[in-house]
Amino acid sequence: SQPRSKPAEAEGQATPLPLPTPTPVPKIVSLDDIEPEQPLLLAWGNQSNQPQGTLIVNIHGFRNDQGEVRVSLYASPEGFPDKAAKALQKKMVKIESRQAQVVFSNVPFGKYAVSVHHDEDSNAKMKSNWLGMPKEGVGASRDAKGSFGPPRFQNASFDFQDEELIISIRVNYL
Repeated sequence: SQPRSKPAEAEGQATPLPLPTPTPVPKIVSLDDIEPEQPLLLAWGNQSNQPQGTLIVNIHGFRNDQGEVRVSLYASPEGFPDKAAKALQKKMVKIESRQAQVVFSNVPFGKYAVSVHHDEDSNAKMKSNWLGMPKEGVGASRDAKGSFGPPRFQNASFDFQDEELIISIRVNYL
């Protein structure tokens, strides 16, 4: 058996601190390296630095101030004009003096269409007659109207390329 050495403190020397274990550096991968079944986590916010702006929608032509107006912003024909669940953004506001205004913020530049529904009885549903025609007020951007049905996205769509854009929509009662 070998003789024991004295602790370093006893000899007046400082004990060296252990070195930290190096942290592994994550490998930087491109999207091409990710397998389809791997989860991909995306950060919140406008990571692409895509230009955005504010869209202001002025709505007029209401026959009364009852209920509220439901306004939907669509980025594609899917769901336009009456499937608000498919809208990029949707808002509901009160009508005052037979007019209303809705502001959509942080809208990426692109092609959009807006639909309007005057929900007079505040039931969140479009009232229609036995032919399916709306009994409540409706409207669309570019004042697009349909023939034998609702307006089409391509007729109501507009290019949004401004920091701020103001559009006007007239509500129609059929």
